[in-house]
Amino acid sequence: MGNCQNDLNPCLFPFKMDKGNKEEIVAKVEDLNKQRSDKQPLEYPSCGSVFKRPEGYFAGKLIQDAGLQGLTVGGAQVSKKHAGFMVNVNNATCEDYKNLIKKVQEKEKEYNLSIIFLYLMWKPYSCGKNYT
Repeated sequence: MGNCQNDLNPCLFPFKMDKGNKEEIVAKVEDLNKQRSDKQPLEYPSCGSVFKRPEGYFAGKLIQDAGLQGLTVGGAQVSKKHAGFMVNVNNATCEDYKNLIKKVQEKEKEYNLSIIFLYLMWKPYSCGKNYT
């Protein structure tokens, strides 16, 4: 099995691919890539989508509605393009991201108290240590 190391390695899973028209496939991939670049902040390094989706809501929409797009701590910023992403606009550190996450949680909590309590939970990423 080549370089496969364990049972969870993707090269151990079978894939079934259907034949298709090359031009249609290329056009579809290009369209999906354009949609992604139009909606996601691909022009900056990013830690991606940071918050778990609250049931029945979208984290990015809640952050946007709370007026937090563009909020910056150190070099980390809530993306102006998609509020669900945090981007590195100026050599952000792990501490910058952690502090931005806390600030967004606090501000979103304040904003939503009059509507409904939706405390944004962040996806536990590691910054060299376990911060969960």
